[in-house]
Amino acid sequence: MIDKDKELYKGLYQRELDRRADLDAKINVPITAITVLFSLIFLLVTKTKGATCEVLTLFYLFMSLSILFLLISLFFLVKSYTNFFPGHKYFSFPKASEIREYQLQLEEHHKDKEKAQEALENYLVEKYVKYATDGVRINDKRFDHLHYCRVCIILAMCTILVMAALSGITIIKTL
Repeated sequence: MIDKDKELYKGLYQRELDRRADLDAKINVPITAITVLFSLIFLLVTKTKGATCEVLTLFYLFMSLSILFLLISLFFLVKSYTNFFPGHKYFSFPKASEIREYQLQLEEHHKDKEKAQEALENYLVEKYVKYATDGVRINDKRFDHLHYCRVCIILAMCTILVMAALSGITIIKTL
């Protein structure tokens, strides 16, 4: 029974390690998108010279919104990826030498190898349960932060599209 439990919780623990690696790999797309969007903002600013006061007011309003959305997305990206904020510290499984030392202590304490082995199996199951549960909590939080980052990137894209339209109006009027 303990072997089945141990394999179940070991699998759950491994699943959370895989999710953690998946999260770490997903950072490249938002970074690229944020960089491109900031570049677009600055390109549009240089192309919107000679606009009317009303157009410039709207343009700078949407520029401010897009920069705000990009800064918020950066905040959530940092929050998702780093351990800068509390709550993202993963527990690590004990080192093999520590487990072996604990096993020897159990064998010395119990004198019966079967009871010592059972106690060790229970110890391992408890560690797998604790670390898998902790991993779920942290990974879910990180996925939420990454989701908020992406939402803000999409909102920034929308405001930049409005900026591009306003810039286009200015370019057409100068022709």
